[in-house]
Amino acid sequence: MAVNNRTYQFYKERLKAYKAPYLVLDKAYYELNIKMQEERLAGRPIRIASKSIRSPDLILSLLKRSPQYIGVMGYKYCESKYLLENGLKDLLMGYPLSDKEEIKSLASFGEKDVSVCFMVDCKEHLQLLDKAAEELNIPLSFCLDMDMSTSYPGLHFGVHRSPVRTLDDLRAFLDISSSFSRLKFIGLMGYEAQLAGVPDRMPGKPLQSMVLPFLKRHSAKQVKQKRAEAVKLIRSRGLKLSLINGGGTGSIEYTREEEDITEITVGSGYLGGHLFDHYSAFKPYPAMFFALSVSRRPSRDCFTCQGGPFNASGFSDPSKAPIPYLPLGGRLDKNEGLGEVQTPLFFSTDSDLRIGDPVFFRHAKSGEPGQFFQYIILLEDSQLSIRKTFAGLGLG
Repeated sequence: MAVNNRTYQFYKERLKAYKAPYLVLDKAYYELNIKMQEERLAGRPIRIASKSIRSPDLILSLLKRSPQYIGVMGYKYCESKYLLENGLKDLLMGYPLSDKEEIKSLASFGEKDVSVCFMVDCKEHLQLLDKAAEELNIPLSFCLDMDMSTSYPGLHFGVHRSPVRTLDDLRAFLDISSSFSRLKFIGLMGYEAQLAGVPDRMPGKPLQSMVLPFLKRHSAKQVKQKRAEAVKLIRSRGLKLSLINGGGTGSIEYTREEEDITEITVGSGYLGGHLFDHYSAFKPYPAMFFALSVSRRPSRDCFTCQGGPFNASGFSDPSKAPIPYLPLGGRLDKNEGLGEVQTPLFFSTDSDLRIGDPVFFRHAKSGEPGQFFQYIILLEDSQLSIRKTFAGLGLG
């Protein structure tokens, strides 16, 4: 696939009919990223993370590529319902639902030859599911979210998701869940965020860049052992796990080596946020980017764009901010950065930018841009088409 001439002028010319701000997906780079992730997965089944790919059209088209794509890990109720209404056959809710009516709404699709599995991590979640199952008079399936973080002295390496952290916690949960006869325990999920979402190198932070690879290798061993022991314990209770989910784009090389894993969740890697530029195992193509418009020129080397704070979630840090992409050579002001109202951009050499011209930026993580924009402009050679986001459908 030819991907030459991906220059500033290439994009500017093809997108001239659109007024910034807008969000773009370059189909050629997108396809290359898809193939890259498929090769990294080495045949492992793929579950698509809807929190990362915020367009139902893109999600549903991925599911049609091959049998390797088995389903979706859902984020919100409303968008999961939309996907089910539009042909999704296998939904694993990635996050627990706390509304009984939402649970019943999604569970009703199970009567239409669709697999719907709910995420839980405590007794309260099980009680909600049980009430829904009673009112619907059907059994409901659930998956346990088990914490996969690693603790070091003074450092919690991972995220705070589930209270089920140890094997003792798991035993207690199994004792509780066994009393809910209307519920079926079919899955175990553990998101190793400290492997999937943390780069191997941190630009401008040499000490962290030295320590991170060691922490990640050590944590990967602990994750593998914890998951294997958890699966063994669950099976010792006579339970059959049809779903053992792990991973994320950044941890595929670790997760695919675990024998018990039945599927790996992938999302961000298809779109190529700049955080992935700093992983050792792979580097995606910059498939998705957004445009801001030049509105001022305060000095010869400074061009101020209108708007622009489309930062990634998480603790405030420069690594979570978008970065200038095209034209090449642009740099943010260290004091202003990307602002709600304006974004100054400096160039060390003469630039041909003029008032009204677009400037292209790459996002850090893939989910956030789709929350801010109503649609994605899909660029395929010289053809442009629109793909609505969940937000554009009123579901974001």
